[in-house]
Order: sequence, then structure tokens, then C-alpha cells
Amino acid sequence: MIRHFRFILQSVAALLCAFALFAETAQAQLSISIDTLDASQFPTIRAKVKVRSGSSALTGLSVANFTVFEDGLIQAPVTGGCDDTAQSGPVSVMLIIDKSNSMGPIIGSNAIVDAKSAATKFVDRLGAGDEAALLSFNDSPSYDQNWTADKTLLKNRINAIRTSGGTAVWDAIITGAIYMRGRVNRKVMIVLTDGVDTESNSSFNAARDSVQKNNVRVYSIGLGNNINTSELRSLATATGGRYYNAPSGADLDQIYQDITNQITPTGICELRYQSRLTCLDGSLHRVEIEVRHSNMDDRDNRNYTLPYDSTSFSYITLASDADLAVDAGASITVPLQLTRVSSNRPPRLFRFDVIYDTTLVRLDSVTRSRLTTGYSITTAALALGRRITLNGSTAVRDTGILAFAHFSAHDRTESVKTPFVIQAVEVDPACTITAGNNSSITINGVCRQAVQRAPIRSTQKSVLLAVSPNPFNPVARIRYRLALDGPAVLRLYDTFGRLVRETAVASTTAGEHQTVVDGGGLASGSYLLEFIAPDSRDTRRISLLK
Repeated sequence: MIRHFRFILQSVAALLCAFALFAETAQAQLSISIDTLDASQFPTIRAKVKVRSGSSALTGLSVANFTVFEDGLIQAPVTGGCDDTAQSGPVSVMLIIDKSNSMGPIIGSNAIVDAKSAATKFVDRLGAGDEAALLSFNDSPSYDQNWTADKTLLKNRINAIRTSGGTAVWDAIITGAIYMRGRVNRKVMIVLTDGVDTESNSSFNAARDSVQKNNVRVYSIGLGNNINTSELRSLATATGGRYYNAPSGADLDQIYQDITNQITPTGICELRYQSRLTCLDGSLHRVEIEVRHSNMDDRDNRNYTLPYDSTSFSYITLASDADLAVDAGASITVPLQLTRVSSNRPPRLFRFDVIYDTTLVRLDSVTRSRLTTGYSITTAALALGRRITLNGSTAVRDTGILAFAHFSAHDRTESVKTPFVIQAVEVDPACTITAGNNSSITINGVCRQAVQRAPIRSTQKSVLLAVSPNPFNPVARIRYRLALDGPAVLRLYDTFGRLVRETAVASTTAGEHQTVVDGGGLASGSYLLEFIAPDSRDTRRISLLK
């Protein structure tokens, strides 16, 4: 009884295993491959795909059976259709054959004979509209036959291959990809090698990148046991092709036959979608297409390169006044001005570093402007300066003052100048080119403020020394130096060159003096301050902030 029960359990287990094996086999039978991926009419992307069940084309599919991903994101809507009888179109095949010593009779088993035989039979199977080229390699690549549809010529070139030298498969693949540029048909590369690369000047990664950038599908064949299976498999997988292992040269004909079936099936589906990418920067993008049918699924992927158009970029420039001055122990407000902003990607996030000498000045606070009403503002310490972040829900579309940075100058006896640099502007839209600017803050030391210099020799010129604070609201203290006794005047002009204020200086004797300019009644903005003395003129750009 127990034996009978065990027999029943074993039978059930066997049936379950058989069913699982059958299900696994059925699952593996569904395969999809992207024949062509066309971005020539961007943003419209067109893909021609074929779906096979085992060795036969799968018919009866519709667009609903497919899901398209671009850079991992589902694309919708997808349009197009399937034609169960359509041919997949002509193909351009680059045949790359190893002719190193190990393929010949001296070292190996004369595998080159089998390789040439399988390759010539493959040429015979090419369609009327197909073309092929031939490249062989040992220590270096040799371009044996340019693109041709003449099968006899191509087979003669294959049969003329002779073995010698080492193995430079990566250099051969890169060379083949170069010769495939500009081909208008589907691009397929078949690479046969029996050894590990020992001679290439280029790397595997460079070889893989070259075929990906040129939209070449690679079918790689590793002959024998002395091969790098993982790299050959990775090369094929990355391009939507397939890797084959050939234990001996006798297996090559069947492999080439299978590749023929892969690249010349009937039953083509064309899928179309509109890419959401808007930054035409010439970058590489990955498209994956998934097919689902009868509880089975499979995926394939191809890459395409965006066109390049600099007008699709956005530009952001953030600046401060180039000429800033403050007395030691006093405060100064620096307007952070957005001098350039593109309308096609208006930002909602600004993150930038303000670089200055923290031993000389201190950032007390940052306040919003009209442009950033409702924005949150945070700051973080840097080795030299602070990082400022403004984040809001309303995009900034206009130039103007982005925010106000309020600084205090530390007490010190001597005067000193510190660089004031805005750098590393970061915004939220992609494909935005950003820039900051360099300026400086002059800190007038206590000694310079307190000590009145003796009358100046007549060889010196009168000069405008400092404006503090700058920006001012509404009164600015003006320090000046007269080289000679005599009257002097301060004139204030707006950005249109119109005179808006004129003030006679209070002290007219030679030496350093101080007076004020009152901006009451004037609008916020930049002004030009002109100092006119009997012997000279001097100007300074100042800002009024209310």
C-alpha cells in the first residue's frame, strides 16, 4: 500500500515537472526582435518588429499586444499595425571572420574551412535586395570586400581568406561599425571568433558602444572553448542580437541557417509613438518593446540618437552687482539678479553657491523678491560661503531680482576686498545651461573711516572713494576726495541716461570728505552716480532697493 502510494506521488511529481518543463519551453518559444528603429522624423519614432513562436512567424497580432518603453517610461498612445504577410525588407550584413593562426591547420583543426563553407552558404541564402560586406581579422582588421549584392564576388573573397597572426576582434568590430555608417537597410553584423582578444588597441566597451551608436544588431559566434563567452554574449544582447556557441566547425552551418531565419522572417508589425523628449542634444536613448500573447511575453530593445539643435536648450544666468562696498561693522543688501531666463523651460528650483570670505562678511538672511513670492528659502554652510536654495510652485519666467542676500561686514581696522562669486546654478528643468558671475565686496576699515587725511598734493586727482551701503534705501553715504579746494557736485542718472538728482557736495576743501545722496521718490533700480570736481570726473554704478 505504501509502495503504491509512493508510486502515485512519484507519478504526480513527474507529471508536474513535465508540465513545468512544457510551460517553460512554451514561454521560451515566444520571441520579439526590433528590425528597425527610425528616428529620422523625430519626435515620431517608428519601429518595425517581428514576433516568432519557435521558428515560425507569429500572426494575428495587433498594436494592443505591444507596450513601448522609452528610457524606462511607458509611451502612449502607440499606433500602427501588423501585416502577417509582409517581408521585413532588405538587410545589410557585415560578415566578420576570424583568420588568426588558431583557425588554421597548424594550430587548430582547420576550422577556417568550416567557417568559409558556412559563410558562403549564408551568402547564397541572402535575398535579392540584400547586400553584404566582408571583414577578416588577425592582428588587425582587413576590409576584404566593400558592400555588394554580387554573391559570386562575395563568396570568392570569403574563400580567399588565409590564416595567420593573433586575434584583434574588438578592433575588427569597431572597424566594421565604421563601414556600416550610412547604410539605409537594416544593419546586421555576424562576428565569428575562436579565441580571446590579444591584439586589439580598443576595448570591449568601445566595441559595444560603436555598434550601439550605429544601430547595428550583432550576432556573435564563439567557436570552440578558448573564448570569452560573457563578452560575446553581452555584445549580442546589448544590440538585440543573439550569441551562439559552436563546439566545433561542423556546427557553424546550422548557426548561420538560424541567423538567416532570424533576419529574414515574414510577418512585420510597425509601431509608432511621439517621443516626449524636447531637448535635442544628440544624446543616446533606449527603446524597449514588450509583446504579450497567450500568457507569454518577451522584450527587445534598440537605441536611437536624438538630433542636435541648440535652440531647444534653456539658459539661466544669475548675477550680482559688480561693484559692492560696505563699511566695517555695517550691513549690506546684495540683489541676486536673474539676468537671463528662457521661456521654454521656466524653472521652479534654484540652487547655487555664493562664494565669499566668511572671515570678512557673514550672510544674515535671504529674502524673497517679487519673482519668488511664495518660494521657500534654505541655506547651508560651505567652506567658503553658503549654498542657497529657492523652491516654489510658480515658475519664474521673467528676468529681475530673484532674491536679496543680507550681509554684515565684520569689524576690522584696515580695508580689504573679498571676491563675491555666484557659481554652480542648478535648476529643475533638464537641458538647461546655467551661469553665474564674479564680483567683489570692498570692506572699508574703521581706520580709513575715522582718519581724515591731510591736504593732498596738487599732483593727485579728485576721486569718488566709496558708496555705502550699496544698494541703498533711500540714503547713501558718499565718500570723496578733493585734490584742490573748490566746488564739486554729485549727479545721479537713470538707466536711460536721464539726470534725476543733482547735489552739491558739503565740503569743498582739499582732502577726504563725506556727504549723502537721497533716493527718496526714485524707483528701485540701477543708477549711475557721477562725481564732478574742478580737476576730474569719476563715476560709480549704484542700486536703489526699496
